[in-house]
Amino acid sequence: LPWAGRQRLKELEKRRRGLKQERTASPTRRKPFALSLSLMRRATDRLNLMSSELAQQAGKRLSQAGWRSRDALVIYLFARLVLPFVLGGLSLAAAGVSPAKAGIRAARSGAAGKPSSAGFSSSETDD
Repeated sequence: LPWAGRQRLKELEKRRRGLKQERTASPTRRKPFALSLSLMRRATDRLNLMSSELAQQAGKRLSQAGWRSRDALVIYLFARLVLPFVLGGLSLAAAGVSPAKAGIRAARSGAAGKPSSAGFSSSETDD
């Protein structure tokens, strides 16, 4: 090899050793996705979603689609559980509905002994 080629190989080897030392010297931290995946796994395990017939069918369909890991099933089941709430909240926020407009504040004040104006007239509530 010419002198420039040897020099380049030495530089590459030095760089490789430095990268290897960085990788082994720094303590491994859990990635943010790994933390969220453990949260998803705890939620699906606590609700026993993994043992349902739906989970078995979804696992088969995911594996047919090429998603063969257990993590894929956990993510799918968690998304199926949480997305209706997320999308419902986003649609309410997009429509500009606040808790006061939705009657939540009025229902809370009615529980405290104050009259509620939850949309009922006095003739409907008197039997």
